[in-house]
Amino acid sequence: MNIDMVIGGFSLTCLGEREQLSPVIRPSEQDLYRLLEYMRDRTGVLTIRNNFADESGPYQLSLYSQDNNYLLLLSEFDIEGEHNVRTPNNDNASGNCIDILGEMHSDKTLVQNFDFIYRVFKEFFNTGNVSKELLN
Repeated sequence: MNIDMVIGGFSLTCLGEREQLSPVIRPSEQDLYRLLEYMRDRTGVLTIRNNFADESGPYQLSLYSQDNNYLLLLSEFDIEGEHNVRTPNNDNASGNCIDILGEMHSDKTLVQNFDFIYRVFKEFFNTGNVSKELLN
């Protein structure tokens, strides 16, 4: 599926300095895993964008990472052109807010299981979408 996908992002050093990742155009699955593994223990953002996406439907998957808390955001347009974002939903979480890159997010939308992150990114990489069972 990765006909015209691009992966890019940045991480923050312990001093708060931004380290830009070089964009990877038409990435391989190995590129995807390498970049995800790079972000695993870092603070930052990793995004994969489908430049070949239809006018409606998903076009971008982003990972926000800080202190081993991960926020996944699947951006999509509906058939009327409205922008929607799908996230994981953890009903077992407390509902407390956690700081991710300076913004507060409910822990119900955060993930700590990196295998889940791999699964979601691989599905988007292979299909251009993520099932609503994973992100709703």
